[in-house]
Amino acid sequence: MLHSGGQKGSGLLTKLRKAGVEEVKVAKANERSCAEFATKEARACGGAIDPEAAHHLVEAIGVDLRGIAAAVSQLVSDFPKQRISTELVGRYFAGRADVKSYKIADYALNGQRERALEELRWALEIGVASVVITGSFASSLRTLARTKVGDTAGMPDWKLRGVRQQARGWQDGGIARAVQAVAAADADVKGAGSDPAYALERMVLTICDLRSR
Repeated sequence: MLHSGGQKGSGLLTKLRKAGVEEVKVAKANERSCAEFATKEARACGGAIDPEAAHHLVEAIGVDLRGIAAAVSQLVSDFPKQRISTELVGRYFAGRADVKSYKIADYALNGQRERALEELRWALEIGVASVVITGSFASSLRTLARTKVGDTAGMPDWKLRGVRQQARGWQDGGIARAVQAVAAADADVKGAGSDPAYALERMVLTICDLRSR
């Protein structure tokens, strides 16, 4: 059995623990570790994947090790004598790679309500995981907060320019409330709520409203 976190199903977990079932706790994956996993998985399947293609695959599939493993296996099987490139990943997973969760966050943090909602609905339609979307919002808000206080160490110039422009439309109180909105949505999509799509739309609308104020 696999439990992905949250309160949903926690009662059953308690019963299983009391029954002495062996439990293995797995650290939460991130984009970097998933890209490394894709590289190792390709090697294990007898193939190889370019580093950029591995990151592109993670962007397309999301932070989902089973999905990444299945995608790598499919690519290596179909192209046994060819190194997996970004072009191949795009050809197979173009529909999903077109929507990147951090783009939805950028639109919302810039107050572009219609674009953010359009991209969000398309992302959900093509199967982008809800937790990947809330994770991107949380990461973008952390970067925004760091920039507001002048903590830009290690941030590339191209990203810094964009975030500084974004930060002009935000005040500290608004950022704090946006963080709360993302935390609430993250809890909802992980089981606290009954409708992940509604929780994500509410999060996007709340953040757009906070910026416009």
